[in-house]
Amino acid sequence: MVPSAKTCHRLLLFPTACMFVLFLLWIAQTDIDEKESRLSVIISRLKRPVDIFVFNNEGNQTLSAVDITPYMWTENATQKQTYASRNTSNGSIYGDRYSTTEAVYTESVQDDGVDEDFLREREKVFSERRQRIEKVCQQMGPVVTYGSVENTPLSRLRWLNARSLIMCFNAKVGTSSWSQYLLDVAKPGLVSTLKNIHSAAARLLVPPFGHSSPMFLMLLNNYKKIMIVRHPFARVVSAYLDKIVGGEFWKLSKSIIRIYRPRSSPLTSKIPTFEEFVKFLISDIPLKDDIKKKHRGVQNIHWMPFYANCAPCDIHYDVILNMETIEDDTRYINHQFRLGLKQQLQMNHHAPNSSESSALNLFKELPHDLIMALHKRYRVDFDMFGYSTYPFLPEA
Repeated sequence: MVPSAKTCHRLLLFPTACMFVLFLLWIAQTDIDEKESRLSVIISRLKRPVDIFVFNNEGNQTLSAVDITPYMWTENATQKQTYASRNTSNGSIYGDRYSTTEAVYTESVQDDGVDEDFLREREKVFSERRQRIEKVCQQMGPVVTYGSVENTPLSRLRWLNARSLIMCFNAKVGTSSWSQYLLDVAKPGLVSTLKNIHSAAARLLVPPFGHSSPMFLMLLNNYKKIMIVRHPFARVVSAYLDKIVGGEFWKLSKSIIRIYRPRSSPLTSKIPTFEEFVKFLISDIPLKDDIKKKHRGVQNIHWMPFYANCAPCDIHYDVILNMETIEDDTRYINHQFRLGLKQQLQMNHHAPNSSESSALNLFKELPHDLIMALHKRYRVDFDMFGYSTYPFLPEA
């Protein structure tokens, strides 16, 4: 029996009426504080970076909008700024992957001492870095692009939704420190309870929508995007000291020795020499190949080239941070993106001077042709991010 049009109409109205009643009950039972807290979470994740909604600290329960020009804040550089956190009593509206605490920008702020001259100087530096990347992308074409954002390794991105900010992490470029700082902003008080900060960052610093959602690409385009690089040779040394000498990659070490150490060698150490490790890298990193093939598990992320890891020819980054200028670079983004970092960024593993000294000493042991072969494997990174072989190969 086919139901009449009148019956169908009633059936359609019933769930609509139920939803309206439930909404009224929610309005009646939910206190103002909770509703505004939830609203602030929604706004912080869906609105463009220029629409920053704030709570004031005087007990008012109203939200006010602060008009902020993209990339350069309209507020005076000397105006004080701070951050506060607000708890959402019933947990995150996006499920268990978000904690119940959301960082919220407030009108009470601290003076970070950044002046207009400093901002202009850093803007010029970052503009030059972006232009260099664009030039290399145009020159090399399909060799350095995934073809579309959807094909890029999106798992490398860390999302700080409370600041409309995305960072691409390159292993051995301060990722532990940056994970800690971003989590401190996103989830205050959580870091001290974590056993593995990297897995926590990968689990918690994520977009509010799945990669297949149309909203994902909208947020990716609207958020400010940052990537961090360092001298490719210094990164190779860091990976060698931490993962090979440190013993974490002991299975790989056994394979390297088996393949690259002659049986007649008098060496008996179970740790590959730096020269053996470099020979392995040269074989592991294709000289010229389709970038999409490079990403299919061929390389370990700890020495994967920056351009393959963060895809700057597909994802257009607003700020490129260099480890060599990390103090000024961090000071800039701390001010511009209201990160509220209260201390200078401390990088793990080795102090800059000791790391540079170790790198130079290790490269002195390498034959010239081996250094040049390694340089070819990282040539795109050298060109794209403005590095030279000096001082690792002064005569080059």
